[in-house]
Amino acid sequence: MNDVQESQKLTVDDIFGKELSEENGMLREHLYNYSERKNNLHETCSEVLARFLYEKCEACGKMFSTEGNLRRHLLIHTNERPFACEICNRAFAEKSTLQAHFSTHSNEKPYVCEVCGKAFSVLPSFRKHSFLHLNLKPHKCEICGKAFNIKGNLGRHLLIHTNEKAHVCDICKKAFTQKGHLDAHLLTHTRERSHICEICGKGFIRKTHLQRHFLSHTKEKPYECDVCGKPYQSKFNLNKHSLAHSKEANHV
Repeated sequence: MNDVQESQKLTVDDIFGKELSEENGMLREHLYNYSERKNNLHETCSEVLARFLYEKCEACGKMFSTEGNLRRHLLIHTNERPFACEICNRAFAEKSTLQAHFSTHSNEKPYVCEVCGKAFSVLPSFRKHSFLHLNLKPHKCEICGKAFNIKGNLGRHLLIHTNEKAHVCDICKKAFTQKGHLDAHLLTHTRERSHICEICGKGFIRKTHLQRHFLSHTKEKPYECDVCGKPYQSKFNLNKHSLAHSKEANHV
C-alpha cells in the first residue's frame, strides 16, 4: 500500500470508524478502496450494504444492521426526545446527539480537518465536512440518479420529486417543504424585524432582505449579466433581465 492509499485509509477510518463495527470488515474494506471502483460506487455500495441490513422499520421500510439502530430510528416516527440538555433544556432523541450538543456550550472545537485546518465542535459536522475533501457522494437519489455527500441534502432533494410539504404553519396552514422555510414564514405573522440596518435603522424580517437593502446604501451591483455585462443590485432583477436575452435568442 502506498502513502496516498494509507493516508486515504486513515482519513476514511477517522470518519467512519465509530459507525462501522469490526464485524463489518467487508464493508470497511469496500470503503477504503472506493476510489478504485468509483465508476460503480453506488451499485457496489448497495450490494454490500444489503448483506448487513437485517432489521426493518415497519413505519417507513428503512433497513438497519442492528436492533439498537432500529430502536433509535423509531424515535423519529414517535418524535420522542428523552435526552434533555441541563443547560438550555433542548431535547434530543439520542444520547450521543446530546453529548455532542454539550460542546456547543463550551465553544471547544476538538475535531480539526487535517486538509484545510477547519475545526468543528461536533463529530457529525466534521464528518460532513470531510466528505467534501474525499469527494465522496454515497447518498444517491433512486429517482433521478443525482448523488449527495450529505444524507440531509438527499432528503431535501427528494421533496422535489414527491412535492411533499410536511411543515405546516399553525396559524394560516400554509405548507412548506423545508423547516427553514416555515421558520422564515412564521416571522411574517409575528412581524418580528430582528435584522436591523446599521446605517438607517430599518428593520427586516429576513437576513437576506437586509442584505439586499444594504446594497441601496453602497450602490453596489454584484450581479452581472453574462451576455451583455449589465450589472444589477439583486439576483431577481438579473434573472428578469436574462429573460429578455432568452426571448431574443428564441426569435433568431
